[in-house]
Amino acid sequence: KGVHLAKYHLTDDKGEVLVPGLTVGGEALTAYAMERETGEITYAPDLSVRAQKFHGSPTPSGRLNWSIRWNQETRTLVMFPAVGRTLYGLTNPNLLVGLRKLTLIDPGGIAPRQFGYSFGGSMSSNLCVVFSSREGGRQGGALKMLFGSLLLINSPGGENEDEAKGSGYDLLNNDVMPADIHALRDMWRLNDARLATMRRHAIENQRLSRLHEAGRDHLQAGQTAYDSLHWEEYIAEVRAGLGVTMLAYPEVVGTLNDVIRGIVFFLALVIPTAFFGERLLFASSDVRWQIAGFLGLLLLIWALISQVHPAFDIAHPLIILLAFAIMAMAVFVLVMVTSRFNRFLREYQAEQAKIHQTDISRVSAAYTAFILGISNMRRRRLRTALTLLTLTLLTFTVLSFTSFRPDVRFLVFSLDHEGPYEGVLIRDRGWGELSPSTLEYARSHFGDEGVVAPRNWYIAYDDEEKKFTDVRHDSIGVRATGLLGLTVGEKDVTGAANSLLWGRWFVDDDEVACLLSGEMAATLGIRPDDVGSATVQIFGKRFTVAGVFDAERFSDVHDLDDEPLTPADFQMSSNAALGPVASAQMVVVEEAQAYEVRPFVHLSAENVLILPYGTLQELFGGLRSVAVRFDEDADAETLIEDFLLRISGTLFAGLRDPGNGEIVVSSFTSLGVTSVEGMAALIVPMLIASLIVLNAMMGAVYERFREIGIYSSVGLAPMHIALLFVAEACVYAVIGVTMGYLLGQGLGKALVHFGWLGGMNLNYSSLAAIMSALMVMGVVLLSTIYPARVAARSAVPDTVRRWRPPPP
Repeated sequence: KGVHLAKYHLTDDKGEVLVPGLTVGGEALTAYAMERETGEITYAPDLSVRAQKFHGSPTPSGRLNWSIRWNQETRTLVMFPAVGRTLYGLTNPNLLVGLRKLTLIDPGGIAPRQFGYSFGGSMSSNLCVVFSSREGGRQGGALKMLFGSLLLINSPGGENEDEAKGSGYDLLNNDVMPADIHALRDMWRLNDARLATMRRHAIENQRLSRLHEAGRDHLQAGQTAYDSLHWEEYIAEVRAGLGVTMLAYPEVVGTLNDVIRGIVFFLALVIPTAFFGERLLFASSDVRWQIAGFLGLLLLIWALISQVHPAFDIAHPLIILLAFAIMAMAVFVLVMVTSRFNRFLREYQAEQAKIHQTDISRVSAAYTAFILGISNMRRRRLRTALTLLTLTLLTFTVLSFTSFRPDVRFLVFSLDHEGPYEGVLIRDRGWGELSPSTLEYARSHFGDEGVVAPRNWYIAYDDEEKKFTDVRHDSIGVRATGLLGLTVGEKDVTGAANSLLWGRWFVDDDEVACLLSGEMAATLGIRPDDVGSATVQIFGKRFTVAGVFDAERFSDVHDLDDEPLTPADFQMSSNAALGPVASAQMVVVEEAQAYEVRPFVHLSAENVLILPYGTLQELFGGLRSVAVRFDEDADAETLIEDFLLRISGTLFAGLRDPGNGEIVVSSFTSLGVTSVEGMAALIVPMLIASLIVLNAMMGAVYERFREIGIYSSVGLAPMHIALLFVAEACVYAVIGVTMGYLLGQGLGKALVHFGWLGGMNLNYSSLAAIMSALMVMGVVLLSTIYPARVAARSAVPDTVRRWRPPPP
C-alpha cells in the first residue's frame, strides 16, 4: 500500500513526449522501449561496463544517474534487446530489510556482455526487475543472480561444490519464478554440497547441522504447500527456511575458509621444520648438501601434508608454500645484501681512519649459538627423539580433545515491571522506522498463535523543528502533534478501546475514520451526539469521528516496554532534554550496555489523533512497532526462540510466571558465541609434558657445565649461552607441533577412510588447530625459561653478567 512516486510517460511514434513541470536538476530520467500491444519491455538500458562509457555508471538501485540540468540537453543511452522478469520476496530474513545489491554473472563466473536491472522505488521494497539479452550470449543467456547473501544460481545439487554451483537461470524460459523458493533450494543445495565436503573430512559443526536440517524441513514443507496451493503456509515455510539457510550460508563459507587459514599457519611451519630437520638428521658441512637436504625434507613434509589435510581438497594451497618460499629467499637476500653493505662501509671507514678493528656481529653470534644448540641435540639422539615423541603425542592430544564450538545463546534481560499481556513487542530500540518486511514476517510466524497488531506514526519535523498537523471541523481548527495508526485488533492486545468516552473502536483497518481526544473534541465543538456523524478535515480529506477517548486513560495504556502507545517525542527525548543522568544512559556503547533500554518521552495523548493503521499508511505513516498477544495454548518461549534463531534483533517478551501468575517482561536477544571444550582434560597432559621438557633442559644444563665454561672463555656472552637452550626449545616446539599435526591429520584420515570414527568429529578449523599448536609451543618455551636462566648464570659464577669499570 502507498503512493508510487515515479512518473511514467508514453512517447509518440517519433519517440517524443512533453512532460510539463519538470524540476531542473531534480528529476532523474531513464527510458525503456515497450511492445505496443502487450506492454512488454523489449529494450532496456545496458548497465554493463562497456555501456557505462557512454551513459555513466548506474545508481545502486539500477537506474541511470541522470537528471535534467538544462532547458535543452542531449544524452546518449545504450540499450539492448531485453527480456525482463520481476522477482519478488527479496528480503534479508535476518535483518528484515530489502536486498538492494545485485551482481549478475554467467555460468562461467563472468559478467554478461549485456544486462540490466531495477529495484523497487523505496529502500524497503523487496522486488527487482532483471533484464537479460533476448539474443543469448556465451552461455546461452543464463544468468546467476547474487543478491548479497541471497543466491539464485539454479543449483542441481551434488557431492561437491563444483557440481552445486549451478548453471544459472534463463529468463527467456521464465523458470526463476517464484524467486523465494528457488533461492531457498539453490542455497540449501550449495550448503549441502559444502557440508558434504566437510563431513568427508570429519569436519563437523553441530550448529550448522541443526540449521541445515531445519532449512531442509522448511524447504520440503514449503514445496508441499506450493504444490497444494496453500499460499499462507507456503509463505511462512519459505520465509522460515530462508531465515535459517541464509544464517547458515556465511558460516559454512567461514568454516571452509577457516580450514584454508589453518593450512596457512602450518605451511608457515614447514620451512623452519625442514631447516631444523636437516640440521638434526644430516648436518651437512657442504652448503650444496645442506640445500639438497633442506629441499628434500621440504618436499617430503609437503607431500605428507597434502595427502592428509582437507584444505587440498577444498582449494589449491601450493601458492601459499610458494609465497612462504619467496618470502624466505627474499629475507635471505636482503640480509646478505645488508650485511655486505655494512661490512663494506666498516672497511671503508677503517681505511680512511687508518684504524684496524675486529668485531663480531651480534646477529652472527646469536645465529652461531642457535646452530650450536641444534648440534648439541644431535649428539644426544635418544633424549632428543624421546622428547620430540612426547611433544608429538601432546600436540595430537590437544588437537583431538580441544574444540571451539560456535552456537547461539539467547540472552534474557529481565525488566522491573509487570507486562499487560502475554506476548511479544518488536520495535527498534531507538524507535526507528521498521521495514514492512518486519510486519510480514511477524504475521507469518506468530499469526496462527495470537493477535498481531502493528502501529505506525506520522510525525513531521522541519530543520529539527516540530511541525503540526492541522485538524479542522467547520471553521474551527486545532493542531495535532502527531498521528497514531492502530488496527482493529489493538483492542484485543492492549485494551486501548477501554479508554473510549463515546463512540466505537475501528471496525476496519482502512476505514476513513478517526478517534479524537476529549480535549481536542471539546476545542472543535464536537459533542457526544455528534460522534459518528461529525467529520474533521486532515490533509484536505474528510474523516468521520468514530469516537472520543480519554487522554489520561489512554496515556495509562502501556506496552511491554512500559512506554505509552503515543509517538515518541524525539526532541524531548534528546540528551539535553532528559538531563545529565539520562544522557549518560543514552551513550551508544558496546557489549552489555548495548542491551539497556533507552528512555523516551512520548507525545501527550490529548494532542494525538488516532487513525486506522491502513489509512495512516496511505498518508505515509511509518511502521514503528508490532505487538503480538499470544493465545492461551501457544508455546510462547518456543515461538520466541524460533523467531530469534533466524532474526538478528531484539524483542520484548511477556511470559506468564507459573508460580504467581504474573507476566514477567524480558528483553530477548540472540547472540552467536564460541565455547571452548576439552580444556579441563588437557591440564594433566600439558603439565606432564612441561615437566618432561623442563627435566630434559635441566639435564642438558648440568651435563654441559664444562662446555658452558668453554663457551664463556671463547667469548660467548651469557645471553648467547642461554640461546643455546632456547634453540633446542624452538626445535622441539616447531618439529613436535608439525609432527603431531601430521600424526593427527593422518590418523583422522585413516579413521574416516575405514569408518572407525564412531561418531567422533575432528576439528581442523584455524581457530582450534592454531590455538592448540600455540598452546603446545607456549608450554615448551615457558618450560625453557628457567633452564636457560640457570645456564646464563653458570657462565658467570660471580653473578656479575656485565663488566663494569672500577670506581675511580
